[in-house]
This record gives sequence, structure tokens and C-alpha cells, in this order.
Amino acid sequence: MPLTAGHLQQTVADHAPPVCDEHLRRIATREAGHIVAAAVLDLPLPVRARITPNGGEVLRPARPSYTAEIIKKELVCLMAGRAAEQFLIGDVSSGSESGQQSDLELATALLVAQEY
Repeated sequence: MPLTAGHLQQTVADHAPPVCDEHLRRIATREAGHIVAAAVLDLPLPVRARITPNGGEVLRPARPSYTAEIIKKELVCLMAGRAAEQFLIGDVSSGSESGQQSDLELATALLVAQEY
């Protein structure tokens, strides 16, 4: 029988370390913060949101251009995950401040790209 992607996914799932509920709750809280902020700020809602043991992701449609007002809203949306963690859990984890696609890194990149 040939090896398929399903075989690999099942093997990974069978050998992945267990993830504690507190960790998943923290990730879900952070990602929900981004989604709620987008809705409140009348930004495009996500086309996909996912939570994995390694973190979360909220994918929203890209905009062709950004005004100063939209940049401010996008920055609030990026930081809303961190704020949700602080408000609902009581502190902020490294998930919102470090990593290749961290909230702070994305906000910094947006500011640099727009020379804001």
C-alpha cells in the first residue's frame, strides 16, 4: 500500500505530546480577540481561523491599499489578541510577542511598510 498524507497525519497525531486545556484556552482567547476586534472595527472578517497545539491563526482578506485610519484599525486588531489574554486570563503569553508571525512582529512590519 502506498504511503499517503493521511498516513503521515495519523502518525503525527498518534505521537504528538498531549496539550493541556489551559494552553489551548489561551490560544483560543488570543485568536478570538483578533476576530472580535475585526468585527467591532468593521474590518473584513476572517476567511479562516484555526487553533493548533503550536499556536493559532486568523486569516483575513488582504487589502489592496491602506489609509491611515485603516492602519490604526489593523494595529488595534493585531494587538487585540494580546489584550484579550491580559483581560480574560490575567497575563500575556509569549505566543503574542515572539515568533516568526507574532502579533508584535506583524504590527511592526505594518508600521514600517507604511512609514507611519
